[in-house]
Amino acid sequence: MAELKSYAVWDQWVAASGVDPATLAPYSPDLYDKTAWDSMRAFRKPFAVVHLYAFYALAVLVVLGCVWPVLRTETDKDLEADYILMLRGRAQ
Repeated sequence: MAELKSYAVWDQWVAASGVDPATLAPYSPDLYDKTAWDSMRAFRKPFAVVHLYAFYALAVLVVLGCVWPVLRTETDKDLEADYILMLRGRAQ
């Protein structure tokens, strides 16, 4: 079975001096360099914000995609009824 690989770039970036990046563990702040950690988080923040807003934009588009056909159908029914009434008025 293949061995799982860590995110080597992030590990090397945030590992404290004298710590092997392969030995980093979650929630072990003594293994991380605080300034490097803050630098890495600052680098990642714009990507996280873009993903967050893209998620909300897609969620809005999904809702509109579900609601628009229903509203359009109801509007078309009202227009069709008005058109039929208008034709009947002219015929008489």
